[in-house]
Amino acid sequence: MSNVPHEIAILGIFCPPLLIATMIGMFLAWGTKYILTRLQLSHYLASPPLVYIAMTIIFTSVVGFRITPF
Repeated sequence: MSNVPHEIAILGIFCPPLLIATMIGMFLAWGTKYILTRLQLSHYLASPPLVYIAMTIIFTSVVGFRITPF
C-alpha cells in the first residue's frame, strides 16, 4: 500500500487531486493564451476559445499524471 493521500488538504478542506490538477491546468492554459495574445499569434488560430479548451485539457492531463497516484 502506498503512502500517497487520495485527497489533498488545503486550509482544512479536502480536495481531490483531479480538482487541483484542473485548476493548475486552467491557470497554465490562461497564461499560454495571454502570451499568445500579447505576441499577436492568436490571430492565426481558427477558433481561439476551442484552442483554450484544448490547452486546458492537455495541461490538466499532464499535471494530473504528475500528481495522481497510480
